[in-house]
This record gives sequence, structure tokens and C-alpha cells, in this order.
Amino acid sequence: MSKTLYLVATNKCQMNCPFCYTKFVSQFDINSKDLNPDTVVKYLKSHNEYNLVVFHGGEPLLVADNILKILDAMKDEKIEFTIQTNLAFRELSKSQIEVLCRMSHGYGTSYSFDRFDGNEDQEKYWMDNIGFLNSMGIHHSILITVTESQIYNQSPKSLKNYMDEIGYDTIILERPIFKLSDIRADREKYALLYEKIDNYMKECFDIFPKDRTNLLRAVKDSIMYKKPLYPIRCSSWTDTLYRGKLKHGCPSLEKINVQDNKRNAECLQCPYFKYCMGDCECMNIVCAFPKNTFRAVSDYLKEEQSRKEMNDLGL
Repeated sequence: MSKTLYLVATNKCQMNCPFCYTKFVSQFDINSKDLNPDTVVKYLKSHNEYNLVVFHGGEPLLVADNILKILDAMKDEKIEFTIQTNLAFRELSKSQIEVLCRMSHGYGTSYSFDRFDGNEDQEKYWMDNIGFLNSMGIHHSILITVTESQIYNQSPKSLKNYMDEIGYDTIILERPIFKLSDIRADREKYALLYEKIDNYMKECFDIFPKDRTNLLRAVKDSIMYKKPLYPIRCSSWTDTLYRGKLKHGCPSLEKINVQDNKRNAECLQCPYFKYCMGDCECMNIVCAFPKNTFRAVSDYLKEEQSRKEMNDLGL
């Protein structure tokens, strides 16, 4: 089975985003050293099950030279590479630009209102760097974390105008991940917040180009292939390599107790459970499934199918 490997190239970062997973995932050691390129190459060449490697962090472009050493050593191997970067650099260095140019799957960057709130300089760097990379034809996706601050400070319409100004290939809307102990302590609070996030995502689906976000394809695949909207067992095909240790799952996965995996009667009776199946491994303490968004996308797909059938009939 093909697998994905996240490489936490460094734990250092020039930003301090309030919603970052590094603040609560116990496996993340903020004081650990950067990944050794030789160690990474040795690991990859002895584990040929990975078809995609994601450079992650921290901020991986802080160790661009290390990444280039890995890319050089693996250039003859059948592995695709991508990188997740905040791009908040005053000026990209030659090695940083080379890393971004050599990503076979392009690059991903992130945005949320609170990421740059009070950091106008870093926001300008981010926007300028995206513009520069756009001019070079380097493809990218922008991952938008729908935080509480995002909901209250930037409407979906304002967000679209902002993203149109910047330019993008794909928008990926994601829900924030919270510390499990916090959710257990106040499930009602987080259930309500996830409902607000759901409504925000639905509005985004309504106004963004349908083929430019992750929502249409994700829901369509979920319905057509009868699979969960979000991967519920990603730790079976995703690994994360830190310096000196490997863990199953993505970097943001916080380990959960077996009892948290049990579905209650309400879940089993929910009409969306067949598309949820417990949701992703990061979120199964409280319902975070975007029901309204899923319903809106599903209705759109039905309307599209109806229009297609009418056209086929010449009506």
C-alpha cells in the first residue's frame, strides 16, 4: 500500500500561530534538533513503501540546505515531494527558491486571520512571496484554518476577495484541532464552535469557484465511493518522522484513548454517520463533522446531475 511520510525537518519557526498543533501534541519536542539529511536518506532508501514525502515543521524552509541534500540523494527514486511552508520571509533565499522549484507536487501554505493579526510585516512578506512564486509558475494550495478568530473577523465574502487578490490554485478549508483534554472539559463549547465552522465552510462553498476548493471533490468522492469524508485511520498509511523517532499518523495527531473511539447511540442514528464513521483520528471526542456543508455540496451535485440528464435529453 502506498504511504505518505511527513518529515519534520525542523521544530523551529519564525511565527507563533495560536492554533498550531505544536502547542499541544505531546510527541512534538520543541527543543529537538533538526533532522539529519543522511539519516533521512538512509531511512527512505530502506523503506520503499512511501510514494509521497511532505516536508513539514516547524518551518521547513529554515533548513532549506538540508532539504536540498535529501532531494539530491533521492533524485533517482520514485518518490514525489511537497512542502508545507508559512512563506513569511522578508526575502526568499536562493536555496529556499530552489527547494520550492523542485517540489514535484508544488507547495502548500497556510492562512488564517489570526495567523497575521498584529503581524502586518509577515503578512506582506507572505503575499509578496506568493506573488513572486506565481510569476514563476510554481503551483500551490492555500490551506485556510477556520478558527474562531477567522469566523468573527473575516466573512467568507471578504476572505474570497482577499484570496482573489493574492491568487491561488486550490483552497483547502480545514477545521482547527484542539487539545483533547480541553474538549473533554467543555464538549458543549467545542460542539457549538464546530457548528459555526461548518456554517462558515458552507458559505465558502457557495461563493468560491466550485472547482477551486477541496469541498466538492471530497464530498463527491465520499458519496460515489462510499468512503468517509475525512480519513478515519490515517495512521495506517501515514507516518511522521522526527529526529530520532517515528510515529504513526500525521504531525497533528494527538494520541487518544481507546474509550474515545467508541461511538455513542446518537452517532449511530445520525444520517451522516456513513460519511463520518467517527471522523478523523484528531477529532472524535465531539462531533466536528460539517453536516451543513456536506448537505449543501450534496444538493449541488444532485442539481448538476439533473442538469446533465436534461441536456442529454436535449431539454
